[in-house]
Amino acid sequence: MNDYQNQPAIADLQGLLESSNCFDAAWNLDLQGALDSAIPQWKQDTEYNPFLSTGQTITRTFPAPRNSRVLFLQTGLIELTTLSVRAYPGAELQELTLGVDFVLEPVGASDEDRPFTRVRFLRSVSGEVVIEGVFGYALQYPPNAFRAVVRRAALDLAPEIALRLRRDAETAANQLKAKETGPVRLEYQTQAAEKVTNFEAQISAWSSFYQRQVNFYQLV
Repeated sequence: MNDYQNQPAIADLQGLLESSNCFDAAWNLDLQGALDSAIPQWKQDTEYNPFLSTGQTITRTFPAPRNSRVLFLQTGLIELTTLSVRAYPGAELQELTLGVDFVLEPVGASDEDRPFTRVRFLRSVSGEVVIEGVFGYALQYPPNAFRAVVRRAALDLAPEIALRLRRDAETAANQLKAKETGPVRLEYQTQAAEKVTNFEAQISAWSSFYQRQVNFYQLV
């Protein structure tokens, strides 16, 4: 079982497809390519850049908010090292104090295993805001986020899988002996239609799960 500490892997995607009865090694599906597409798509849909943190402390510079005391970080802040302001690029930094000069929001985010996404200044600031810290949503994928990325990859493969299922069903039907006509032919045609219908339902389930997780994890 995956510990969610790494990016989703081929084994995770293959396991999902196998459990859904829509995988055949002979199809030569590009599982890695689907994952490589799904991971940045998840980041784009949730609007976290990045979503999965490297865990490294980095420095980001933001323009000070105008007509407001709230700075939107456009990502998550997992751990704050310092927050400073300066009048213009290259000017001397003035370090601010958490709880005195600013607060991090949403309040209580860390208690809910969520990152901070906003800085609310308790006094006016101008120029640039320089933040040193660990950015991203989390150091590892939450379980449902991990599952959502794997399902996004499966959705990318869905058109090809549907085509393969139809072709396999047609091949099986065409292999009927000449004497097997009438009801037998109809039975094979019905089975082929059921396979397609079942897979369409599976696509809908994957899509619904993915969208629910996007809504839950989306940057606000």
